[in-house]
Amino acid sequence: INAEYMVVALVWGMEFVIACHQFIIAFASSKWYYFENKDLTVRCAIGKAIVCLIKNHLGSIALGSFIITLVRIPRIILLYVEKKVKAAENPVAQTVLKCMQCCLWCLEKCLKYLNKNAYIVIAMTGKSFCPSAQQAVVILVSNALRVAALNSVGTFVIFLCKVGVSAITAAIGLLWFKNMSAVCKFFSSVSPALQGDKYICNDQSLNYYFIPAVVAAAFAYFVASSFFGVFDLVLDTLLVCVSEDSRENDAVDAPLECATLKAQPRLLNKLKVAGDDYDTIKMKRKGTSVNLQLDDKPTKQEDA
Repeated sequence: INAEYMVVALVWGMEFVIACHQFIIAFASSKWYYFENKDLTVRCAIGKAIVCLIKNHLGSIALGSFIITLVRIPRIILLYVEKKVKAAENPVAQTVLKCMQCCLWCLEKCLKYLNKNAYIVIAMTGKSFCPSAQQAVVILVSNALRVAALNSVGTFVIFLCKVGVSAITAAIGLLWFKNMSAVCKFFSSVSPALQGDKYICNDQSLNYYFIPAVVAAAFAYFVASSFFGVFDLVLDTLLVCVSEDSRENDAVDAPLECATLKAQPRLLNKLKVAGDDYDTIKMKRKGTSVNLQLDDKPTKQEDA
C-alpha cells in the first residue's frame, strides 16, 4: 500500500474517532434534556448511544469525517511544499503558501464547528448527515445571539478552569519538590514499608524547581482540556436542544410545564376543557388572569 493512502486512512480514522466521540456525548446529553423526570437518571445512555451509532449512523459519521479529511490533506501537502520552498529561499512563494494554509485552516475550523452541530442534530433527531447539517445551520443562524453569548462566555470560563487546574498542579508540585523530606516522612508514617524505598524516601534534592513544575502544569493543562472538552460539547448540545425546543414549543420551559401537568391528570383535564393547556400556561406567564374554577372535587365527566 502506498504511503499516501496510509496518510489519508490515518487522518480519516482520527477524524472518524473524534466524530464518534462527539456523537456519543451529544446523544447522551440530548436524551437527558428530553427526559421528562430530571430527578431520575437515563439508564445506560452511553451504551444506547454506541448501539444507535453502530446500528444507524456510521455512514453519516464517516461522511462528516471524510469532509474534514478533504481539507486536512491539502494542508499537509502545503506543509510539505513549504519545507521544500524554504530551501530555495523564495519569499514570494513562502508568503503565498502561508496565505493558502491560513485559508484552509479557517475553512477546516468552520467545517469542524458545522460538523459538530450536525452530529448533535443527528443524535437529537435521527436524520442523516446532509439534512442534519442544513438544520444545524438554520438553528445557528436563527439563534446567533445565543450562540455568540455561549461561545464567548463559555469558552472564557472553560479557559479559566483549565488555567486553574494547571496553577493548582504547579503549586502542589512546587510544595512537593521544596519539601521532599517532609513528604518522605509523611509516606514513611503512613506506610513503614516505604522507609527504605529509593524512589520516595531517598534523600534527593532539586536545584531548580521551576522546570519540573512547568512540565507538570503543561501536562495538567492537556488533561484538563480533555475533560473540559466534554463539558464544552455538552453545553453546545444543550444549546441546540433549547433552541430547537423553543422553536417548536414557543417557550424554553415547555417540557417542564408539560411534565408538571402530566403529574396532575385532574388539573390537565380541566385545562383541556377550558382550552389549550399550553396556551393557558403562556397566558399565566404573561400575567393574564384565566378564570378557571379549579377545585379538588371530581367533575361529573370524571365520575362517569
